Amino acid sequence: MTDQTFTDFDAELRRTFATAEGPVDDGFSVAVAHRVAAKERGAQLGAWARLAALLVAGGAAAYGVIALIRELGPMLMAQFGMEVVTLQSALANANAGEAVSSMMLTQMLIVLGLGAGGVAAYRAVSE
Repeated sequence: MTDQTFTDFDAELRRTFATAEGPVDDGFSVAVAHRVAAKERGAQLGAWARLAALLVAGGAAAYGVIALIRELGPMLMAQFGMEVVTLQSALANANAGEAVSSMMLTQMLIVLGLGAGGVAAYRAVSE
Protein backbone atom coordinates (compact mmCIF):
# COMPACT_ATOMS: atom_id res chain seq x y z
CA MET A 1 0.00 0.00 0.00
CA THR A 2 2.95 2.32 0.31
CA ASP A 3 3.41 2.44 -3.47
CA GLN A 4 -0.25 3.37 -4.14
CA THR A 5 -1.06 6.97 -4.92
CA PHE A 6 -3.63 8.84 -2.88
CA THR A 7 -6.24 8.60 -5.62
CA ASP A 8 -5.86 4.82 -5.70
CA PHE A 9 -6.33 4.70 -1.94
CA ASP A 10 -9.36 6.99 -2.24
CA ALA A 11 -10.91 4.69 -4.85
CA GLU A 12 -10.24 1.64 -2.67
CA LEU A 13 -11.80 3.36 0.31
CA ARG A 14 -14.93 4.19 -1.66
CA ARG A 15 -15.23 0.61 -2.86
CA THR A 16 -14.93 -0.62 0.71
CA PHE A 17 -17.72 1.65 1.95
CA ALA A 18 -19.86 0.74 -1.03
CA THR A 19 -19.85 -2.89 0.04
CA ALA A 20 -20.96 -2.09 3.59
CA GLU A 21 -24.43 -3.40 4.51
CA GLY A 22 -25.86 -0.27 6.08
CA PRO A 23 -24.94 2.98 7.77
CA VAL A 24 -22.21 2.42 10.30
CA ASP A 25 -22.64 5.62 12.29
CA ASP A 26 -25.82 4.52 14.17
CA GLY A 27 -27.23 8.04 14.31
CA PHE A 28 -23.87 9.77 14.80
CA SER A 29 -24.41 12.03 11.78
CA VAL A 30 -27.86 13.04 13.02
CA ALA A 31 -26.51 13.77 16.49
CA VAL A 32 -23.71 15.89 15.02
CA ALA A 33 -26.18 17.77 12.82
CA HIS A 34 -28.39 18.52 15.85
CA ARG A 35 -25.39 19.65 17.88
CA VAL A 36 -24.17 21.94 15.10
CA ALA A 37 -27.67 23.40 14.70
CA ALA A 38 -27.83 24.04 18.45
CA LYS A 39 -24.43 25.76 18.36
CA GLU A 40 -25.55 27.92 15.43
CA ARG A 41 -28.76 28.89 17.25
CA GLY A 42 -26.69 29.79 20.32
CA ALA A 43 -24.33 31.90 18.21
CA GLN A 44 -27.26 33.68 16.59
CA LEU A 45 -28.83 34.32 19.98
CA GLY A 46 -25.50 35.70 21.21
CA ALA A 47 -25.30 38.02 18.20
CA TRP A 48 -28.80 39.35 18.90
CA ALA A 49 -27.90 39.83 22.58
CA ARG A 50 -24.79 41.80 21.61
CA LEU A 51 -26.85 43.95 19.26
CA ALA A 52 -29.40 44.64 22.00
CA ALA A 53 -26.61 45.54 24.43
CA LEU A 54 -25.08 47.92 21.89
CA LEU A 55 -28.45 49.57 21.33
CA VAL A 56 -28.96 50.03 25.07
CA ALA A 57 -25.44 51.42 25.46
CA GLY A 58 -25.95 53.75 22.50
CA GLY A 59 -29.23 54.99 23.96
CA ALA A 60 -27.59 55.65 27.32
CA ALA A 61 -24.70 57.51 25.67
CA ALA A 62 -27.11 59.57 23.56
CA TYR A 63 -29.15 60.41 26.66
CA GLY A 64 -25.99 61.60 28.42
CA VAL A 65 -24.85 63.68 25.45
CA ILE A 66 -28.29 65.28 25.11
CA ALA A 67 -28.30 66.17 28.80
CA LEU A 68 -24.81 67.66 28.46
CA ILE A 69 -25.82 69.69 25.41
CA ARG A 70 -28.92 70.99 27.19
CA GLU A 71 -26.81 72.07 30.13
CA LEU A 72 -23.80 73.53 28.32
CA GLY A 73 -25.31 74.47 24.96
CA PRO A 74 -26.60 77.96 25.77
CA MET A 75 -23.35 78.92 27.49
CA LEU A 76 -21.24 77.63 24.61
CA MET A 77 -23.37 79.43 22.03
CA ALA A 78 -23.11 82.69 23.98
CA GLN A 79 -19.34 82.31 24.24
CA PHE A 80 -19.11 81.49 20.55
CA GLY A 81 -21.17 84.60 19.73
CA MET A 82 -18.88 86.78 21.84
CA GLU A 83 -15.80 85.33 20.15
CA VAL A 84 -17.27 86.00 16.71
CA VAL A 85 -18.03 89.60 17.72
CA THR A 86 -14.45 90.00 18.99
CA LEU A 87 -13.07 88.61 15.75
CA GLN A 88 -15.36 90.79 13.66
CA SER A 89 -14.33 93.94 15.54
CA ALA A 90 -10.66 93.05 15.15
CA LEU A 91 -11.11 92.52 11.42
CA ALA A 92 -13.13 95.75 11.08
CA ASN A 93 -10.28 97.81 12.56
CA ALA A 94 -8.07 96.74 9.62
CA ASN A 95 -5.16 96.04 11.94
CA ALA A 96 -3.75 92.77 10.58
CA GLY A 97 -1.61 91.99 13.62
CA GLU A 98 -4.51 92.44 16.00
CA ALA A 99 -6.78 90.35 13.77
CA VAL A 100 -4.27 87.50 13.65
CA SER A 101 -3.70 87.57 17.41
CA SER A 102 -7.45 87.72 17.95
CA MET A 103 -7.93 84.68 15.74
CA MET A 104 -5.09 82.81 17.46
CA LEU A 105 -6.37 83.53 20.94
CA THR A 106 -9.98 82.74 20.24
CA GLN A 107 -10.49 79.55 22.18
CA MET A 108 -13.72 78.55 20.58
CA LEU A 109 -12.34 78.90 17.06
CA ILE A 110 -9.31 76.83 18.07
CA VAL A 111 -11.61 74.10 19.33
CA LEU A 112 -13.65 74.22 16.13
CA GLY A 113 -10.46 74.06 14.07
CA LEU A 114 -9.27 71.05 16.02
CA GLY A 115 -12.62 69.38 15.49
CA ALA A 116 -12.50 70.04 11.74
CA GLY A 117 -8.93 68.77 11.62
CA GLY A 118 -9.93 65.62 13.47
CA VAL A 119 -12.76 64.99 11.03
CA ALA A 120 -10.43 65.53 8.08
CA ALA A 121 -7.84 63.18 9.56
CA TYR A 122 -10.49 60.54 10.22
CA ARG A 123 -11.75 60.74 6.65
CA ALA A 124 -8.21 60.56 5.28
CA VAL A 125 -7.44 57.46 7.33
CA SER A 126 -10.72 55.70 6.55
CA GLU A 127 -10.40 56.12 2.76
